[in-house]
Amino acid sequence: MSSAASKASSAVSGLIAKTTHLTNAAVYWSKVTFDLGKIVWKREQMNPPSVEQFQQVYQKAFKWLQSPQQQKEWLQKVAQIKPTKDTIAKGTYYGVQLAAFYSVGEMIGRRSISGYPKPHHEHH
Repeated sequence: MSSAASKASSAVSGLIAKTTHLTNAAVYWSKVTFDLGKIVWKREQMNPPSVEQFQQVYQKAFKWLQSPQQQKEWLQKVAQIKPTKDTIAKGTYYGVQLAAFYSVGEMIGRRSISGYPKPHHEHH
């Protein structure tokens, strides 16, 4: 076998190994997530929303979008909100949770805890 063919063969086999590893990891974590979702679903006695509930929510949202008067009333209510220490603490708590959730997603996407991975300079 020529050296070019052996290099190509090793590159393809490396690519196949990486793809297989990523596929296995994706399948594993999707099964774990699905099973965890089932446990939460059963424990919390959750049910999917009915068609009527979907229609009710979206009809209400569309009516609100079409009514400038309702939008003004909502803005006035929001302007009258006086935050307390308790609501500020809750908002901070939820904000930190959202930031952490976003950060974990970023780390997963980058496959690195800090910064983006540096490009590898491979010799061809």
